Amino acid sequence: MPQNVSAPATSNPAYEVGGDCFDYAANGTPAHVAVIDAMGHGLGATLLSTVAVGALRNARRTGLDLVDTVRSMDKWLTAQFPPEMFVTAVVAELGITTRQHRRVKAGHPAAVLLRNRRIVKEFDDGINPPLGLHDEVPMVMEERLEPGDRILLYTDGVTEARDGMRKLFGVDRLVDFVTRAAADGLPAPETLRRLNRAILEHQEGNLQDDATTLLVEWKG
Repeated sequence: MPQNVSAPATSNPAYEVGGDCFDYAANGTPAHVAVIDAMGHGLGATLLSTVAVGALRNARRTGLDLVDTVRSMDKWLTAQFPPEMFVTAVVAELGITTRQHRRVKAGHPAAVLLRNRRIVKEFDDGINPPLGLHDEVPMVMEERLEPGDRILLYTDGVTEARDGMRKLFGVDRLVDFVTRAAADGLPAPETLRRLNRAILEHQEGNLQDDATTLLVEWKG
């Protein structure tokens, strides 16, 4: 990644085969970031996410824009799998010089924006169907970033993690954790390390689903 962008990521795999994956790259401008979560578990989920990330990388190499990248991913998933099989995803790009964060959210949990060490927004707008179920041009949403902004992306294995009493880790707990970490001035990699330890501890070390987190920081 360029010096003014940081994107640490972690993926805690469950003991059962799942379908979480993430991808990021910077080949000049813009920088690219994606989080993908395939439906279900087992080999089928792994195949879904593999096709999705393969189509994503092929689109990036051939120079497709954000909309056509998402449409290509959807096309390949639709061609390879039946309609009941799909992936949720956030596919995004960040203009290195423009500071413009553009994203397509396809049936995925909303990313959150941290600014001045607090949560200022959830990116819950511009909802598109999961990939594999698209039949129209995806909606692209934009946000102009400020120096120090962080964007947290995650899969549902984070918020739906349950403890021994079946209590969810939940969005509120996630938001509270990253807000306190930002207020303490923790660097992005350490924030994710502590967050993933908290997710594991909440489930007493036994993950029920893959739990993936990715934190994009615009340093300015």
